[in-house]
Amino acid sequence: MPAEIIEIDDSEDEIPETMKEPSNDIDNTLSDFESDNNENEENEKPLIAPSTDIKADFEDVLQSGFEFDGAFAFSERYGMGAPNPCLNIDGLGPIGIPLNQREVSIITSACAPSGDINASGIWEMSPEKVHFENPAWDIWIQKTAGVAASDGLDASGGVRPIFTFKKLVIHGPGSQPSHHKESISEDESDTKIGDFVVILPGLFQGGQLQLSHAGQIKSLNLAHQSGLSTSIVAAYSGVEHTLASVTSGYRLSLLYEIVQPMTHAEDRPTLPEMQGATQKLRHIMLSWKQDVSGETPEYLACLLQHQYPESPNFSAKSLTGADALLISHLHPLARQLKFRLYFAHVRAVVKTSLYANDWSCRRRRGGWGTSDDECDWSDIDEAEFRDDDEPTEESLRVSQIVDLRGMPMDVDLELNVDDLLNGSATDGDPDESSFERDERTSATRTETYNRTVLLLWPKDSDLDLSVTVGDIYDYASNALRSSLTDVPSKRERRLINQLLVCCQTRRKNAKLGQAVQVLRECADRWNDVEMLLRAMKVCGADKNIDLVGVEGFVSVYQAFGWDALKDFYKDIMENDESNVRRNALLARLTRMAVEEDDVEVSLWCKEQTERVLESLGTVDTSQIPWLASVGLARGGKFLRDIIFPQLKAQKLSKPFWIAFIQHLRQCLKDMPTTSLRIVSGLIGQIVALIARNLPAFPTKIIKSAYGPERSERDSDAILEVIKLCVETEK
Repeated sequence: MPAEIIEIDDSEDEIPETMKEPSNDIDNTLSDFESDNNENEENEKPLIAPSTDIKADFEDVLQSGFEFDGAFAFSERYGMGAPNPCLNIDGLGPIGIPLNQREVSIITSACAPSGDINASGIWEMSPEKVHFENPAWDIWIQKTAGVAASDGLDASGGVRPIFTFKKLVIHGPGSQPSHHKESISEDESDTKIGDFVVILPGLFQGGQLQLSHAGQIKSLNLAHQSGLSTSIVAAYSGVEHTLASVTSGYRLSLLYEIVQPMTHAEDRPTLPEMQGATQKLRHIMLSWKQDVSGETPEYLACLLQHQYPESPNFSAKSLTGADALLISHLHPLARQLKFRLYFAHVRAVVKTSLYANDWSCRRRRGGWGTSDDECDWSDIDEAEFRDDDEPTEESLRVSQIVDLRGMPMDVDLELNVDDLLNGSATDGDPDESSFERDERTSATRTETYNRTVLLLWPKDSDLDLSVTVGDIYDYASNALRSSLTDVPSKRERRLINQLLVCCQTRRKNAKLGQAVQVLRECADRWNDVEMLLRAMKVCGADKNIDLVGVEGFVSVYQAFGWDALKDFYKDIMENDESNVRRNALLARLTRMAVEEDDVEVSLWCKEQTERVLESLGTVDTSQIPWLASVGLARGGKFLRDIIFPQLKAQKLSKPFWIAFIQHLRQCLKDMPTTSLRIVSGLIGQIVALIARNLPAFPTKIIKSAYGPERSERDSDAILEVIKLCVETEK
């Protein structure tokens, strides 16, 4: 099936571009998606006969005007597996495929110019001159490609259509753009329902095809892999075809008519006439907007007819069939009349109580008084359980709300099962089903239905004012990573801004690091260091080196240079409270500076290393080897006068100090005499500190499985300190 059925105008999105840097006061990033200055005067003119039941009237239009579940056009590309038709042209003989320049010259010499006097570079040949020597060709057209096309269009009705060859057409370089729209015949004896085009293998460039109908647009690049593929395009009568010029090579097409055998007149599939349904929708929405009674619904929730998985790729362009038809007409109305459109992915859960007869247990046990505990549950199969007379329990949970582009939003909205229009969420087979035994003869069956709902409400309503940008980490990451632009587009800049808002308001999200990585990739691609610095600041990378990673910060330096980054790296050293992270980054930058022979960075690293040691963050036992190493490398005096006061100020626990003493004692044998005397004295200070902080009567908590916790004297704590004094001779 074609990937794109609907085109959403980039110029007026549900969420406008906001390029202001996010601050601590995050405003609602939603505002008008179009200007209100050109308000249509008709909107203000009171309706003569407004709708009095918005919900019922809206549902009636959906079910009577948007029931067509096909597609107005269909396309498919086949590789080398498609058969060669073995073209044979009267007076010319066999024609080789893929098409080449020699074959083109032969064919065009026998072709008539296109009937359009303005269509230079286009040649046509009538069907009686063209023969297909390969018998598998017509079978493939009727049974493979034709079936795919009729299924894609939903044009089968009660009888499969057939495909009748109409003409051969060649488009060459310099061919004029062509425009074609065949009206829908009202003559019931006319069996044609559409056009079917086969583009045979032959390399060409250009020739983009645009198909449009009733607000829906499908754009096709048929030149892609044209030298080695066979492409088909099918469209109903009434669809507008616009073919761009071929810029190089030649495009060889076989045109067929799609003919529906008329066993019954009502079986003939055609595109629906949508003007009446669209006018009804407009009338209902205007009635809703103009109502002053306060009795109109807060929102409408319309169940879509097809299922769509919840994923970062979902958007209005994912819709097919009747859903695509609805959104293609509702979207322009919503923009014109100032309504909001969103999608909600919902999970409907149905719990049904079940029961089973207990005859087997009663017969085996010989009486009616047997309890469930005396019977084997396995002798009653799941298939024996039946619904009891209790009503089923239904619930509905919204898992995600997104805008038309698929961007997640947060909305103060609770949907109930009864709120849904256009069908029931529990129609059809469930997506998940489970069976759980409650007792021997009772159980519960739980069925889950994953569905998608279209939401509609007036702009600036109370509900609309509750809308904010949601968790867009996955959505934005997917969109930005799939981009290949060298310069950010307007939409990408808007998306970057919205992602930064999300990063600032959802700092604890596990995907924050993923977002930083994506923003880093974009900065590299666009060579935009200012955007990167802004992104790292907003995401908090200046307070947590791990968000970018040590190697990440090194590669950022290599990509953008030291001058652009040194102020931010200084902020990192001042703001990140982790000694381990700061030390790791400085160590790696020091090595890199040596490799790059960067004297400025080397000096900066030495300076920052000293500052880190003079402004230690929170310390734990895992950092003892590093602290002792860097401290002793600068001498015992540095360890005593610079490191120890900072550790003392952190009011560290007795286990830390004991471990610190043990590590220092292990280092004593390798110290110079001056440091040895100072460190020995420092150990005495630490022992005295431990003794001073020890309670006069230490206690410990005793936990019991059979009673409450209780406190006991802890003589072990006193003995541990005495032992430490003896070992250190302090």
